[in-house]
Amino acid sequence: MRCYAKVFVITCLAGLISACWQQQDRIAVTADGMLHVSSEATVNDTSMSREDVEKVAEAVLEDFIEAGWQMEKRWLSEEKPYRLAFTGKARVEAIQDVDNFYRIQATENGNYSVQFLLAGEGDNRVQRSIVLQTDDGVQWLDKNNEPVQGIRPVDGESRYTLQIP
Repeated sequence: MRCYAKVFVITCLAGLISACWQQQDRIAVTADGMLHVSSEATVNDTSMSREDVEKVAEAVLEDFIEAGWQMEKRWLSEEKPYRLAFTGKARVEAIQDVDNFYRIQATENGNYSVQFLLAGEGDNRVQRSIVLQTDDGVQWLDKNNEPVQGIRPVDGESRYTLQIP
């Protein structure tokens, strides 16, 4: 029952914050399959309190840790507009999906299919962009098998292939 209550609280808070959340991510992938993520989030809604933002941030942090990430959160600004930074790392083969952020699936040929998600619905979706960095031999490919170095804006629907030698 506790799990359902947590999902409900996270869903409500994500919906509350999504319309006013801007997120810039940087994802670096090394040839040995290590992912390094840094993300800055800005909350522009002046009606949200620091406590509201903290609840969402802690829920996000917990979700990433449960999915196999080593993650940290720090405040960049505790004044409005609130700004937070998340940093973390994980081995690509050891992580699980994180709701409202990404879905990842190993493919038969040893690559990974990744879909970057957006919290919220319709006009109340998070605004998100991603810079993709890689070591030699590692590639992110779009649906046309063209190399991708960034995604702006994230549409929440597209799938990308991560190739690691």
